[in-house]
Amino acid sequence: MFAFNSSLQWNVTYVWQKVVDKTRGFGGGTTAGDPYLTQWARGDRDARHQITYTVGYNWNQVFSITAFGRVQSGNPFTPTVAGDVNGDGYNNDRAFVYNPAATTDPAVSAAMTSLLSTAPAAVRECLNRQLGTIAGKNSCQNPWSTSLSLRVSLVSQAIKLPDRATISLGIANPLTGIDALVHGSNNLHGWGAPAFTDPTLLFVRGFDATTNTYKYDVNPRFGSNRQASSLNLAPMQLTLDVRFDVGPERERQDLFLRLRSGRGGRGNKASEQALKTQYIRQYPNPFEQMLRQQDSLGLSNDVADSIAILNKTYGKVIDSIWTPVAKFLAALPEKYDLGDAYERVRTAENRSLDQMAIYGPAAKQLLTSEQVRKLPPFIALFLDNRAIRQVRPGRAGGGRGGFFGG
Repeated sequence: MFAFNSSLQWNVTYVWQKVVDKTRGFGGGTTAGDPYLTQWARGDRDARHQITYTVGYNWNQVFSITAFGRVQSGNPFTPTVAGDVNGDGYNNDRAFVYNPAATTDPAVSAAMTSLLSTAPAAVRECLNRQLGTIAGKNSCQNPWSTSLSLRVSLVSQAIKLPDRATISLGIANPLTGIDALVHGSNNLHGWGAPAFTDPTLLFVRGFDATTNTYKYDVNPRFGSNRQASSLNLAPMQLTLDVRFDVGPERERQDLFLRLRSGRGGRGNKASEQALKTQYIRQYPNPFEQMLRQQDSLGLSNDVADSIAILNKTYGKVIDSIWTPVAKFLAALPEKYDLGDAYERVRTAENRSLDQMAIYGPAAKQLLTSEQVRKLPPFIALFLDNRAIRQVRPGRAGGGRGGFFGG
């Protein structure tokens, strides 16, 4: 989904997936005994639900803030034994989930009872479902996780900087910083940190030669998220980014390439009409787009006629702006002053945008809010005076179609 506004921009994406794989005990899989046996099960990265979003807001043309976030369901994990029980050389043995009511070991019974009463709900459900059996591969699931990053950019004109300069502050993983601030570094709740669940259910504490069986201790922290190390795993970071374009403006480079043909290079000179057409078409014409989408937008005949008049009037004004410029460029000799040519082009571009800043909002007043939302974002941009400011030539990191300061 996408909504356009001169001050607010946002989009959200949802992905549902299902990952399964076939593995055996050797080489990355887990085993319940014979490592040669193969088994189909959930893949290690089977996060069923994933939501990503971007939200940007431009405050009064002074600064813009953009948030990039992700929310996803947890990856599966397997309850395991710490050690190599079956002797295949791999520490990947799946644990037996003791039923506290059926085991004869009082220590294991008490520990399992305690774990089943204090573990997170998802962990309790996973264990209760498998009491008295060997745990299945990836039969438990980590909790949901979130991530977030922010970028704050200052608008150059607002702080009297040249258009070529940009200053921005990047904030990586601010949720971890907020978590530490609210709960303290010793009591983190895992905001913004990746899930790091303890998968070890059992520890080997001995071997009973009489019954030919291992003796186990139950890990009381099985399934818990290791929040104590989350701050180190995903710390909050601040980055100050200062950029300044030292090379020629992109529009100047485009002009040089257009004029090079036929002047000291191969090919023919661009004609006056070709140059005028190229520059007039460099910015989308929102009025033509609205007329093409008259049916899908649901425009009445009166509104369509008004937009057609705006389109015709705007076209005449733009043609009058670019005709003398194109004539001047086409007549340039072999050697010419690129700076003078670029100044003429830049002036014409700004005059064209000034006209769009008049006719665009006038056309927007003819549309309902629902009709504006149906327009492509790159067209709706040219219906708002604030947004038009962001596509002025020579802007750092911007250029045609720039948004939120590039």
